[in-house]
Amino acid sequence: MAKVSSSALGWTVDLSTDPRQQYREKALELGYKMKSGDVAGKVLSGALQNFFGTGLLEATGCAMTDRSPWPSQMVRPAVGVPFATTKYVLIQTFLENSSPVSG
Repeated sequence: MAKVSSSALGWTVDLSTDPRQQYREKALELGYKMKSGDVAGKVLSGALQNFFGTGLLEATGCAMTDRSPWPSQMVRPAVGVPFATTKYVLIQTFLENSSPVSG
């Protein structure tokens, strides 16, 4: 997470590409895919929570609700909800450092 946060300070923002579309594509590439072809958002959210742990997510202000976990919202197409910077760092770190889902 520190590596992603540090490199983010030097990022050039490309406003032509929605980072959430990139997260969606990476999630599908890693195997978080339902039979319909959509991202398995709840599975992805559970894996992200296991990756970081509930304590870290709560400490960073990024706790999840069972009803609509924020990682699943971040990989939906055309969601106009703004997200805190911390959530972008967390999901990007998770997707860049996760192994593909088996089965």
